[in-house]
Amino acid sequence: VAKRAATVGGEAAAAGLTVGFLLDRRKRRKTRKKAKAAALLSAARKPKLAAAALAAKPMVERAIEYAGHAAEAARPRVEHAYEAAKPRVEHAYEAAKPKVKQAAEATREAAVHAADAARPKVIDLRDKVADAARNMAADGGIEGPRKVVLSLA
Repeated sequence: VAKRAATVGGEAAAAGLTVGFLLDRRKRRKTRKKAKAAALLSAARKPKLAAAALAAKPMVERAIEYAGHAAEAARPRVEHAYEAAKPRVEHAYEAAKPKVKQAAEATREAAVHAADAARPKVIDLRDKVADAARNMAADGGIEGPRKVVLSLA
């Protein structure tokens, strides 16, 4: 009798475990479905742009992953191109260096020449402004820089 009671009790426990396991899985599945439906519903309530961004998120993540793989695959080629181009770039730099120095010197000389040519005109304008300001002060006061400029025109 004891042996039979233990066997029946073990069978009942195994059956209870199986039923409990199946019910637990069913409950989890329903919970996941409800969560997914709630996410879709909340996405539908959001503005269209936010819903589109939410829908595109997995694709963007996948694209980022693919871009990382592509960068890793391209790295040796880029390094090879860099090493191949380096001597040419150095040669071009060395060839252009004297020309750049010559252009800088010519520009410097032209700027000095332009400043020397403009100096008398600037001094003449300064004297005219000073005379106009003195005349306005003598006439009863300066009314402002605008009047000085208009009197010179």
